[in-house]
Amino acid sequence: MGAPDGAGLLLVTTRDTAPTTWGPQARLVPLEPLDPGPSGAALRDAAPAAGTAEEAAALGERLGGLPLAVDTAGHYLANPTSRYRTFTAYRHALATSSVTSSVPNTRRQPQPPPGTV
Repeated sequence: MGAPDGAGLLLVTTRDTAPTTWGPQARLVPLEPLDPGPSGAALRDAAPAAGTAEEAAALGERLGGLPLAVDTAGHYLANPTSRYRTFTAYRHALATSSVTSSVPNTRRQPQPPPGTV
């Protein structure tokens, strides 16, 4: 999507796929969630010392394979001042945190058609 003033680039991540929301200049690019293997690989690329490929894949699955969530978690885990330093600890924190209790632990849920509730 081009920036409103015509210079630069604006990237928006959203589940709102209605073209009327974004206007005629927006280019909507639907992305599917990553499978556990590729999401785990991305986590290991960002934080190679945080655990095994299997642990990374389990965290990637818990994050729903959402690329932005996977990228954010990987960079968080790579930070030496982070509270959680392993894939398993991060996944456990997600499972026990009251902040994320409303986040579904499922992947690829069907979305209702635009305009429906």
